[in-house]
Amino acid sequence: MNNEELAIEIQNGNKSACAKPWEQVKHFIKKSAFGYYNALRSSDREYVPDEDDFISDGYIAMFEAVKYYTLDNGYRYITYVNKTLKKAFAAVAGRRTLRTQN
Repeated sequence: MNNEELAIEIQNGNKSACAKPWEQVKHFIKKSAFGYYNALRSSDREYVPDEDDFISDGYIAMFEAVKYYTLDNGYRYITYVNKTLKKAFAAVAGRRTLRTQN
């Protein structure tokens, strides 16, 4: 089953299909997260979130893409994933956390 069909299955309530999109797009999400992380790390930012923060939010963004995906406009599911990833990564990059200094 391809990504587009899986997204429709999940929208139709098939909970058993929820893990399958992650298996199909996890490499894309991890590659995108690593690229975003490295770009921030090489900048002169005071705080850079962990790479795992980007991947975690990428997982959530993948399900946001499922929520908004539709076959009607002709775009592929990965286009929706990419759009939601950009928003999620921007939110992670803007997030500040309190960390104790040892």
